[in-house]
Amino acid sequence: YTALITACGQLCDLILEMHPSTVEELRSAIKEAVGDQGRVLTDLIPSLVKVIGEQPKVDDASGIDAHNRLVFLFRGFVRSISKASTLVVMSLIDLQWADGASLHLIRMLVTDSANHSFIFIGVYQQDNGVSFNTHPAALALGEVRKRNDNITDIKMGNLPIQDVHRFVSDELGMQIRFIRSLTNVVYEKTSGNMFFVIQVLLYLRNERLLCFDHDACAWEWDEHLIRAKISRFDNVRDLVANKILKCSANMQNILSVAATIGSYFDEDTVTLATKDGESVWFPSRQILSFRKKEVLAIIHACVREGFVRTTKTEHKYKFVHDSIQEAAFSLLSLEESRRLHLHIGLLAFEKAREDKTETLLFFAVDQLNKGSQLIERQQRKIELVNLNLRAAQKAIKSSAFGPATEYLETGIELLCDGDWKDNSHDHHWESEYNLSLELFTSLVECLYCTGQLDQIEELVKEIFQNAYSFPDKQRAHLCLSKCLTGLGRLDEAIDVAFNGLAQVGEKFPRSVTTKAVVIDLLRTKFVLAGKSDKDLGSLPP
Repeated sequence: YTALITACGQLCDLILEMHPSTVEELRSAIKEAVGDQGRVLTDLIPSLVKVIGEQPKVDDASGIDAHNRLVFLFRGFVRSISKASTLVVMSLIDLQWADGASLHLIRMLVTDSANHSFIFIGVYQQDNGVSFNTHPAALALGEVRKRNDNITDIKMGNLPIQDVHRFVSDELGMQIRFIRSLTNVVYEKTSGNMFFVIQVLLYLRNERLLCFDHDACAWEWDEHLIRAKISRFDNVRDLVANKILKCSANMQNILSVAATIGSYFDEDTVTLATKDGESVWFPSRQILSFRKKEVLAIIHACVREGFVRTTKTEHKYKFVHDSIQEAAFSLLSLEESRRLHLHIGLLAFEKAREDKTETLLFFAVDQLNKGSQLIERQQRKIELVNLNLRAAQKAIKSSAFGPATEYLETGIELLCDGDWKDNSHDHHWESEYNLSLELFTSLVECLYCTGQLDQIEELVKEIFQNAYSFPDKQRAHLCLSKCLTGLGRLDEAIDVAFNGLAQVGEKFPRSVTTKAVVIDLLRTKFVLAGKSDKDLGSLPP
């Protein structure tokens, strides 16, 4: 829920800046909306504690119940603020990188028919090599359309060539008829993408292919030379990578580390990855150690060069464009990137252990997974499998079943050294029985919660074949029964349920006759004879 947590955290900060009477009004509204379940939200949104105070612990819920509770509370939280104030507008950019859990919760908020004072603005970038039609963000939007027709699409496409002509004309201070030959070359390479247009113009200037003649008071260029030069680059990402290669080695290293971390990164994580005394040796070069002061100076230089920009969150930065991150990451070979992922993950996990906090757990596990191909010792692999299970359990606790599924599938893949369906890899049931059982059972439950019912039967079969006893099979048994019901295979679901009852010694008739009903009714009346409502109410649970 990273995207929503950040947005809601900023919303809480805005509330605290309001007039004291308004803060008190909102505090009361939020408390009334969440009741005694506020701890569920404050665990996800730490800033909310500043608004409504510390909340009492709540009982754990699992599966669909936990998810429904979270959706109910989030809706109530946003609805309470919307009612108390005039309007709540939530704006999120880069939805193409949003996790599935965030997208699902956004869908629940947007389709809340009881909230008429909430506007959501989402920005999605389509030029990142991902098909919009199959992307989770597009699928979530499709679901919203089915339930809410109050949606406005604003497509921000590339600029037409006429606008590129005007832009270049304004930048160079020359009439369009004089710069048309230059603009045509730029447009051919960029298709009107504004960021790419700027990058190509900067490249031409830096390479002195676009020069200002002070005597003529005009810009000069050689169209044929420009075409020859930029034809060396397959795309603008290669051009950006070329620009990075001309920077200092230190800046290249920091940009590569930042790109490995993600599209967003912070000073502390980059410093951690390059901290003094922790060098990462690569076959071709070395990621050097930097002190924090040096890291900050280089990051600020990257900001000045236009590679990264600051964000609203202090000490946090973002690559100006996905192509810059991709270009910086492309400086690393596959082995180098895996080694760096592994290095960053190990350092992040050690820091999390030292600080006795799990805030870095997801980040550490994600990084370690990306470098897991370099882990050769079996014991190290088992440790990473356990970390994936921990991350999955933490995600399940927050009803983030999508990410939890990914962690569990990764854990199983590491445990089995490949495809778990390959019988030659089933030795893990003997060597790591409890770990295997928990991974497979939790995956079955997550798949059920995310509606991926078609994958459950094979996993349940694997559990049934290897579990020692019925208690070990019980959770999978219950999920299988629910799964078959969801698939409309009711007779099979009933058979599975009866089988489960028989396994625990509970006899239950498959068919009910009038005689059986009368006998049970008389038996019940006999047991309840002479007992008042008060007597029944005082019975232990």
